[in-house]
Amino acid sequence: RKGLFLNDLEFDKNKKNKLLHHAADKCRRLISQDENIKWSSLTLSDYELNFLTRLAGKLKSIGSYATSRPGIVTAANSFFIVSKRKIEEYSLQKYVSPIIQKSQFFQNNIVFNESDFNELVNSNKPSYFIDLSGYIKNSSERVEDYLKLGESLELHKRYKCQRRKNWYVVPKVPPGEGFFFKRCNEYPKLHK
Repeated sequence: RKGLFLNDLEFDKNKKNKLLHHAADKCRRLISQDENIKWSSLTLSDYELNFLTRLAGKLKSIGSYATSRPGIVTAANSFFIVSKRKIEEYSLQKYVSPIIQKSQFFQNNIVFNESDFNELVNSNKPSYFIDLSGYIKNSSERVEDYLKLGESLELHKRYKCQRRKNWYVVPKVPPGEGFFFKRCNEYPKLHK
């Protein structure tokens, strides 16, 4: 049965995972009150949770090997990560940089090179991040049209966008030497 928790687990001696010490119904109540509890705990079987908890105690974290930080948070990927066609339509060439939007674009590749990227571009996949940090308001009619499109979709009202000085300026994250996606289908893939 998925989503049930084991009680009184001997391997959680320092009581880090408070959910592991309660019955399933109490766990669900606690989860609804505590934003630090991961929802994955609801979808894993008791066996899977037990295995992962024991394994986590025996392995080093990714932080032992590399610096980990979140990537770009756009709040509207379909608006800020676009295809070559969209760039041309709105004259955004001065304001874009290459980006890999989804892990599925890697397929089974470990190394992703310029040729692979060009294949994405040529297949009209969203492959460019719109960076308007250097944009001067009203300096381009086409860019203004694109911003109006975003406002018509009420993107400026989204939580992350509201917190920015200009809703359309996404905070930049410096690129790393490698990366992996949190949504990775069957198994995580580390890319360089």
